[in-house]
Amino acid sequence: MCTSSGFFSIFFWMLALGGIDLPRAVRHKKGRDGLPVPAKYDTVFHNTMGGFPFMGKVILGLPLDKSIMKAKGNHYEVKEFLMYMCVHLILAVISLLTFGKLCVESKKGSIGVLIFLVFIAIYRGAKRYTYYATQMYGKQIIKEFKTELEQQAKME
Repeated sequence: MCTSSGFFSIFFWMLALGGIDLPRAVRHKKGRDGLPVPAKYDTVFHNTMGGFPFMGKVILGLPLDKSIMKAKGNHYEVKEFLMYMCVHLILAVISLLTFGKLCVESKKGSIGVLIFLVFIAIYRGAKRYTYYATQMYGKQIIKEFKTELEQQAKME
């Protein structure tokens, strides 16, 4: 029950409350000055879809270059979100059926599933930490020192 309520909560938040707009490079929401407000937050949907920039071509039939540009700007449409949620629901049901059956029928299977999940958690945590430590902060540092780096390059 908890999983289904979480599924529908995210679904409602993304569609009705504007969660799909938050990470966009150019948001639909405008500030007091009439300009789009800056991107805020990241969602699992945007992060996952960013790893598959060709999905705009698959789901919407866009040319690959436009699909990649949409992914870079986090500008996804509701169709893409609905397709993502359908695939997510199908894979969740399949994994519940397969892993659940394995855990119920065998103690060794249950231990194997737990070990597998621990290794996945370690891998994904390390991957996220590496992203924070190298790419995200590196981009921020370059942004902060951009003018000084440009001046230094001109002097050389």
